[in-house]
Amino acid sequence: MTLGPPTAGSNTRPARAPTVPSAGSRSAASPMRSGVTTRILACGCHSHGSMERMVAHVDPSDIVLVPKDDEAVARWLPVAMREYEEARLEAGDSPESADAARAQSEARFFPDGRLIEGHLLYTVEVDGEEAGWLWIGPWDSRGTEDWWVYDLRVLDEFQRRGIAREVMRRADEIAREHGAKSIGLNAFATNVPAIALYESLGYLTAALHMRKEL
Repeated sequence: MTLGPPTAGSNTRPARAPTVPSAGSRSAASPMRSGVTTRILACGCHSHGSMERMVAHVDPSDIVLVPKDDEAVARWLPVAMREYEEARLEAGDSPESADAARAQSEARFFPDGRLIEGHLLYTVEVDGEEAGWLWIGPWDSRGTEDWWVYDLRVLDEFQRRGIAREVMRRADEIAREHGAKSIGLNAFATNVPAIALYESLGYLTAALHMRKEL
């Protein structure tokens, strides 16, 4: 999952991607870290699956974004947080660092078990079936011009059908309606398919976070 902007504790501003055309987009990230990572795994960085191979694509009109109520958030949060922690481990974090990032993200975005004000969390439904989720919101509390895709998850059985692309398009529309002038996301470098999707939607690389083992 790719939770918010840059890495936890980073002061870097979100990637200034041109506001994606009227046809929006999404990212690979997941809740929680000071910055989140979005996964099209199809939430959100975790094994974001190979994205849009030619399999029967879904008609966009069959995709519905349903706001999650408190009960749905309570069921979703442990799952999303676990996937986020797993994504951090896959990206090279130590178990201690991944656990700390998860705790920090949960405390920041879900201080009382409910998503903080101003953020939007949806269940992605296809023909009435749950196919994933989308979490977007302002980059910080100081304004609404910079928005972020905190988590995008397409469940495995729904991948490669054009769902992620359509959900990303709608994320753009929703952010614009709330006054956003840019939208950004985090993606793990190993998630090549997701990065290809984001670039095709107009996202530009604004920064690279590099590391090596000592």
